[in-house]
Order: sequence, then C-alpha cells, then structure tokens
Amino acid sequence: GDDYICKVNEFQYDGFWVRDGAYICAAFDFAGRHAWSEQCLPYFLKHQQKDGIIYQPPQLDGWGQTLWAFGQHWRLTGDDEWAWRMYPYLARSVRGIFAKTAQDPLGLAPAVPPYDNEAIHGHYTGHSLWLMTGLRDIIAMAEALGQTDDAREFQKGYERYRGTFLGTLEPVTAKTGGYLPPGLDAKNGCDWGNLLLLYPRSGVPARGNFNAGDPRVTATVNTVREK
Repeated sequence: GDDYICKVNEFQYDGFWVRDGAYICAAFDFAGRHAWSEQCLPYFLKHQQKDGIIYQPPQLDGWGQTLWAFGQHWRLTGDDEWAWRMYPYLARSVRGIFAKTAQDPLGLAPAVPPYDNEAIHGHYTGHSLWLMTGLRDIIAMAEALGQTDDAREFQKGYERYRGTFLGTLEPVTAKTGGYLPPGLDAKNGCDWGNLLLLYPRSGVPARGNFNAGDPRVTATVNTVREK
C-alpha cells in the first residue's frame, strides 16, 4: 500500500516491530536520512491499541521506545510542523500509559511473561528505563509546541513514575550491591534493558536516567563486565 515499513530484514525477521523500528529510525536520523525516518515513523501509529498506547503486546519496552523514536526525530530535525501532526497520537499514548501504570500493583509498567532478551517473568527494569527516556522527549515536545497544560501534566506523571521506580529499585539494589538486575521482582535473567542508564542527547545537555557518577551505574557496568 502507501506505507513505508522499516522491516528488520528479509530473512528470519521479515516484519515490523516497534522495538527494532525505533532503533532503525534513530539510525536513519543519526545518518542524516531524516526523510527516511519521517516516511517510516507514521507506520508506528497503526499499532496504537484501544488503550491508546502505541506498542505491540506484550512488548512493553515499546511504550517508551515509540515515544523516544518520535522525540528523537523531532529533536534532531527541529521540525515543529511535523511534530504538530504527530503530537495528538503521542499525547494519547502517554495518557494511556499513565492509566495502565496506575492499575499496576507497583505503579510501574506491568509484569509480563518472558518473550525475548531478558527472558524473565515480572516487572522488567528496562521497561521503566525506556519509558522514562521517552516521556522526557514528549514533555519537551509539548513545551516546544506550547502545550503547557499537557507538559505540566506529563511532567508530574513522569516525576511520580520516576519516584515510584526509584523507590522500588532501592531494596533491590541494596541486595545486589548497587547492580540493576534485568527484573525488579524476578530472579536471574539476561542483562539487556537494565543497561539503559545513560543516553547522550544531540543539541541538548546529556541527560540519562541516572547521573554518570551514580554508584548504581558503576556497580551495574562493573557487574556486567565481570560476567
């Protein structure tokens, strides 16, 4: 049809996934191929679920990755006209995410069964790290577009989520010596999304989920290196 779809490849992964698509579109933008990214990003919107969230169940890392993919493109291009067209879908997704996290016992992205990468059953650490990354992008977009009420609402939601996440993380890292494990309430698992601790921004001060000097960052990096 009329869709541009950033598939992973023509072989085993001959299809579209929000998670991979987010990386692919970011790669296009980093390489200066902004037109390619702009062609591919609208296909993400076809995965907006009834609850308003743009993702492919049960892959909850897609919650934050979608927001990041759109936010990253906007940050790198400064295209406010494009952002205006995309913003209603993204704002709806943010509100859907906050509604879902409010229903979770921990107040976080819900627990899911193993489906890839970390291979755990529980609350994935990486889901929260991705979500906080993506939320910061959409808050910045809302502010730039003059959606001050939304920006204020989303900022409060972000701060509430971050506070809940850090509070949940505290007893976990107390037992691990500071290391952020793949899951907040699951044993073992493969290191993956739990490594999304820092992320440099283009054109804005570097701002990750943690400060570079945070002992939890050091402990996590050292633990993974030892493994």
